[in-house]
Amino acid sequence: MTEREEYGGTVVVFDLDDTLFPEREWAVGAYRLVASQPQFAGHSAAIEKLMSDALTHRENPFDRLEAYMAANSLSYPGSIPALVALYRSWQPEKLTPWPDALEILCELESRGIPRALITDGRSLTQRAKLRALGVSGFFLPEDILISGETGARKTESGNFVAVENRYPCAARYIYIGDNPARDFTVPRSRGWECLCLRARKGNIHAQPQTDVPLISSLNELKLRL
Repeated sequence: MTEREEYGGTVVVFDLDDTLFPEREWAVGAYRLVASQPQFAGHSAAIEKLMSDALTHRENPFDRLEAYMAANSLSYPGSIPALVALYRSWQPEKLTPWPDALEILCELESRGIPRALITDGRSLTQRAKLRALGVSGFFLPEDILISGETGARKTESGNFVAVENRYPCAARYIYIGDNPARDFTVPRSRGWECLCLRARKGNIHAQPQTDVPLISSLNELKLRL
C-alpha cells in the first residue's frame, strides 16, 4: 500500500463556493463581462447593477436581463443562452479567498493532514475559480473532485466514495460546507463528520436551519483535529 492508502488520521474535505471564498465576487465579475459587450453600449452600468441586485435578492439575474433587453430593444447574437455561456466562461485573473480559508489550509498542510475538495459545477467555471484563488496547490490534483468532471453531484455518493477509496484507512472524514440544503445529507449518511460554515454577508444561497454543527470561522476546525 502507498503512504496515502496507509494514512490513518483525519481527512478534511472542503466545499468551494462560499466556503473557501465569497462566490458573489466571481458572479459579479462575470456579470460585468456580460454587461461590457458592445451590444450593450450605454447600458453596461445598468445591466451590471440589475444583475447584481437580482443576485442579492436571490432572483435569476438572466430573467432580469432578458426583461431589460426587451424593454430597451437590445439584442445579442444567440440571445440569453449565449449570454449565459459567456457568463460561465469568465476567466478571472484573481479572486480573494476568505482569510481564514488560507489560514486553515496552511495549518492543515503544515501538520500533514490531507485536504480534498468536493464541489458542484462545470469544469471550466470551477477550474477558473481555483486558478484565480491560487489554492490548487493545497490539494493533490486527484483530490479535487468537480461534479462536471466526475459526473457526481454533492447529492450523490460518488465523490465522497472516491475520497474514501483514496484514503481507505483514514480514522475520520470531515466535510465543511455552507449549504445545508445540499452539502451534508450524503456525507452524514456515510458517517462523515460535517461542519456548516455560518453564512457570511453576501452568501449566494440562503442558509436554512440545520442540526449540523455551525462554525463562524474555518479556524474553528483546529479545535476538532
